[in-house]
Amino acid sequence: MRRLKQPALLAAILWFFTAPPILAATADGALMTGGALLTLCQSSKSQDVFSCQTYIAGVVDYHRLQRSLGTVPTVDFCLPDNITMGDIKTLVVRYLYRYTEHRDFIAAPAVAMALFQQFPCRGKKR
Repeated sequence: MRRLKQPALLAAILWFFTAPPILAATADGALMTGGALLTLCQSSKSQDVFSCQTYIAGVVDYHRLQRSLGTVPTVDFCLPDNITMGDIKTLVVRYLYRYTEHRDFIAAPAVAMALFQQFPCRGKKR
């Protein structure tokens, strides 16, 4: 089992307790909407951008976990090995700009769809 990197764990815990008020739950139960994620990703505050990237990383990590367990998600994407978190954030922001209908709903499916649009799994082993 891999050891968690303590600085990353500490940062995640700190973020959890200092998360911006933008994360208030919506009527449908979403803790993070596409619109809220877009606001964080475009902020000039480094803490907000970190929150944006952390959220996106969580979606990617969960997707990878699902694939590793053999429960491939319906929207299955395969990221290239050399992609950066900044590249991923840019793709998600572009997607949320283009597909405004995602702004009022849970952000996670929009992240997955943005990545699937650019990096669908084609013939890769699951």
